[in-house]
Amino acid sequence: MDIKLENVDSVSALLTVNVKADDYNESLEKSLKAYRRKAQMNGFRPGCVPLNIVKKLYGPAAKAEEISKTVSKGIEDYLKENKIGILGHILENENQKPQDYEKGEEFEFLFDIALAPKFDIELTADDKLPYYDIQITDEYVDERVKEYALARGKFEQVDNYEKGDYMKGDLVELTPAEGEEALKVEDVLISPDYLKDDAQKALFDNAKKGDVITVTPAKMYDGDAQVSSMLKIKSEEVEKHSGEFTYTITEINHRVPAEMNQEFFDGIFGKDQVKDEAEFRDKIRKNIEASNVTNSNYKFIMDLQDYAFEKAGKIEYSERLLKRLMKENNPKKDDKFIDDNYPAAVRQLTWQEIKSQLAVKADIKVENDDIKEAARRTTREQFAQYGMNLPEDVLEKYAEETLKKREQLDRLIDDVIDTKLIDAYKEKVTLEHKTVTLDEFNQLLEKK
Repeated sequence: MDIKLENVDSVSALLTVNVKADDYNESLEKSLKAYRRKAQMNGFRPGCVPLNIVKKLYGPAAKAEEISKTVSKGIEDYLKENKIGILGHILENENQKPQDYEKGEEFEFLFDIALAPKFDIELTADDKLPYYDIQITDEYVDERVKEYALARGKFEQVDNYEKGDYMKGDLVELTPAEGEEALKVEDVLISPDYLKDDAQKALFDNAKKGDVITVTPAKMYDGDAQVSSMLKIKSEEVEKHSGEFTYTITEINHRVPAEMNQEFFDGIFGKDQVKDEAEFRDKIRKNIEASNVTNSNYKFIMDLQDYAFEKAGKIEYSERLLKRLMKENNPKKDDKFIDDNYPAAVRQLTWQEIKSQLAVKADIKVENDDIKEAARRTTREQFAQYGMNLPEDVLEKYAEETLKKREQLDRLIDDVIDTKLIDAYKEKVTLEHKTVTLDEFNQLLEKK
């Protein structure tokens, strides 16, 4: 087999592959014998169909398959041996002629390849990047403690409304549409904190059980879905009931925070992990610190990306071939979609190329244990959002299921690389530490 690469320009090349019978005959014979062992035909015992009949029936298809395998393996070895990096996969050249696998012995294949860009980037202590340390105030810890206590608290009925309470009452329409009866709805639940309209929300200030308040349900929420649910009517009927209603408060429910006891601590952090309120607050602070490090690291790698883009300079690509690759990956999308999404795709590709080079320079390797631990950590964090602490055996089972899904596995590998990249380059570059409040940090993220 003869393979020749001809550069079209600095970012693309034409790959010509010439295949002779000697390149594929041996594997073709093995393939045809395998076909014969599986072939079933009237008049012959299974596996005993004459080889000449098998060749006549399956020869061209078997030849095409074996030649395809031979060409793929040849190209793979050629690119590896010659250290030629490509983007995506090889593409059939527009001048490729049809192949006659029935009569042909020698074949020529033409492929277009998008060459990986050649550039060099290295970050050292001479490179300075900001690193944001997020302050943890006692007030912020107090808020998290209160949230936990309220989340595990209970409701009790009270006579006076306070922020955070919800109420139950009866709605009666004041001015029904002409020819319509006044709409009446009993036991309607309202949580003033969740109302979208400030004027409607203010109507419940200092409300008491038994009060009759004039409200406009159509103004309480965005969209008709929530309003129709409240009034127990169809969405298309909301417009007919867009006027005022009286709301008679029959019940006010106040959330009482959970008591800080061992049962409460165990429910949050697991049995006997915390013994008293001081340990509970300390645990919360440490969790916030860990979360803040994750957030600071995220901002760091975003800044690292921007800095690396600028330092690497303009990187050239074959727009023609990359758009062909995008089209193949999105066969149902039109050319406008490809054109509109091309800049973002190129930026993502560029970051992958830069990240790959930075990882090599930092001697970053991804091991199976790294991926498994990432799967366990991700699973643990997902369930922790719902206040659930999974036993280790259950956690392991969920993590194993995650690793079976290709898309999630790729994401975990990428996360591992990012984590190692962050750790490595926090040591390699000079960090300019800046202390900020959580609000200031969130504002920085919003600017991205």
